[in-house]
Parts: sequence; structure tokens; C-alpha cells
Amino acid sequence: MGKKHYPVEHVGKRPKKTDAQKAEEKAVLVSLAGVFGLIVLFWLVYDQSASTWIFFARDHMNLTLWPLNITISADQAQGLNSLFIIMLTPFFIWLWGYLERLTGKPVPATRKIMLGFVLTTVCMAAMAFAGFLADSTGAKVSGWFIVLATFVITLAELCVSVVGLELAYTVASDQAKSTVTAAFLLTIFGGNFLGGFLSGQYPNMTPGSYFGLQTAIIGVATVLFYFVGKKFERK
Repeated sequence: MGKKHYPVEHVGKRPKKTDAQKAEEKAVLVSLAGVFGLIVLFWLVYDQSASTWIFFARDHMNLTLWPLNITISADQAQGLNSLFIIMLTPFFIWLWGYLERLTGKPVPATRKIMLGFVLTTVCMAAMAFAGFLADSTGAKVSGWFIVLATFVITLAELCVSVVGLELAYTVASDQAKSTVTAAFLLTIFGGNFLGGFLSGQYPNMTPGSYFGLQTAIIGVATVLFYFVGKKFERK
């Protein structure tokens, strides 16, 4: 319905890239390699929310949310992510703008992503706590764990996913934007690919140990990202 309002695109034959342009494209990809490599680990942990989190909620959570007396299914918890994204996006637009006005300069993308890594670590630590609680007591833990964990992981997603995509597009030259953006999207593939192997171990571990392992993975990635981010900022 809105197509008539779109700008008219004139598609023509693009000139071949020069050697200098190819070298610049390669240099950008090399400089982003460390950042993108660690973002792969973010996706590895993040996308467990649509698999092993659901198994854990189904088997070890009381999904009647007290005191609201609302019962949700384990699968429905995933839907909260979409709701939280809609609710929280305006907040982050305001936050980054406020910090820019406060300091007089934009917040570097790597620091926004760093915040996302910290939030993911906190989230997984909470999930590990819930897992160990279920392991030790044998009783079902509160369904609020998955609600709050989904809220925090959504905060992290808005710091890593949106900002990482913007970073890829911004630092690339006009001739390399498609290539560098595709490289960022490959981080999602990499995280999902590795996450598939990791989630296969869920039946062989207790929930506490499994989520504890994820906490360790994202915790180490967070420490490494601090140094990688600083190096990228200096460049």
C-alpha cells in the first residue's frame, strides 16, 4: 500500500571495484573481526532462549505467575521478547540521546555493545541460579525467572544486535557496506551453528550446570570484549 511513496530506484551496472577499494574493504573486515567474533558468542547464548530455556521452563517452572494468577505456557514466554522490544526501543533511543547531550559526544558503539554483554552475563547468572535452585530442591521454581530473564536478554539484544548492525554499516565505505553488513549477519549464523551443538548437551547436564556453563562463556566473552572494544575505539 505504501509502495507509491518509496523512492524510485534506478538499477544500473555498477563499476568494478578498484584494488584500493578492495583493500579498504578487507581492512574494515579485519578491524571488525574481533568485535564480530565475540558477537558470535553473544548469539550462541542469546538464542538458547528459544530452545533450552523453553525446555527448562516446561519441566522446572511453575508458570502461574503470582500474584497476577496468570498462567502462561513455556512456549508463550518467547512472545514476551517481541513485546519488550517494542516497549524498550524508545527508551534506548532516549538513553543514547541523553548521554550524547550529557557528554557532548556520541556513545561509541563498542561501549553500547559492551553493556549488552554485561546484561547477558547477569541474565545467564540468574538462569544458572534458577537451574541450581531446581536441581537442589527438586521443586519447581517461579515462572518469573523466565519473564525477567527474557526482559534482561531483550535489553542486551537492543544493545548488541541493533548497534552491531549499525556499526557494520557505518564504518564500511560506500562500496563495502553490503559485504560488511553480510559479515555481521554471519555472526548470527555462527552463533546458531555453535548453539546447536551446545543445546545438544542439555539432556546430558543438570540445568544449573548447563546455564552455569553459558554464564562462564558469556562472562569470558565480556572480559575479552572490553579489550577488543578499546582497541577498536583507538583505531
